[in-house]
Formats: sequence, C-alpha cells, structure tokens
Amino acid sequence: MPKAPRTRIANPVESEIPQAEIDAAFREMGVIAPIPRQEARLILAAESARRATSGVSNVFDEATHIRIHLCELKDPPDELRRIVDLSKEAKVAPRDKWELLEHELRHAMSEFVSRRT
Repeated sequence: MPKAPRTRIANPVESEIPQAEIDAAFREMGVIAPIPRQEARLILAAESARRATSGVSNVFDEATHIRIHLCELKDPPDELRRIVDLSKEAKVAPRDKWELLEHELRHAMSEFVSRRT
C-alpha cells in the first residue's frame, strides 16, 4: 500500500498544505474554520477600529483601509456602513471639517467595536 505524501514540517509553504489540513488544525485549536469571508472582514475591521480608537494608528487611514481593502469599494455590510460613509465624506471634505469627521469616525468605530465584543 503506497504511503500518503507527507507535508513538510519545517518552513512549509501554504501551497504545499491541503486546505482541509489547515482548517482541521484550526478546529483542533478551537477556532471555527474555515471562517466565512464576511466574518473575517468584520474581525479585521474591528482590529482596524481598535487601532484607531486607541491612538495606535490614524483614524482616517483605518477608515480608508476598511472602505477600500475590507469592503472592496462595494456596498458595505450594515455594521460598517457608518464608518464607510464617513470615510467617503472625509475623502472630499475641506480641511476645516476634518476635526468633526475625526470625532464622528472615532465614535462610529467605538460603537462598532463595542457591538463586536
């Protein structure tokens, strides 16, 4: 009986590991896998919002990241709609509106994070 191919243990390359094995490893650690794309998007958005509200990174940069990279410039999920709308507004806002938009973005991000916990 032929032996099953072995996955390289030291420095494996993702393409060398079957997706089912990756998912099984996460499940063994108690993580639901695979994570649905929508849930992954919300987890990453919550991390961005936490960085912005804690002052680790710029609130406008994180809002832009959520709008462009996580929501892919498409219609955002309801949970992210306010952040995305404010990010769009900030993109074209005059400088004298930035302070108010920053405050509103921080508030929207704080609410989003508090609903996620």
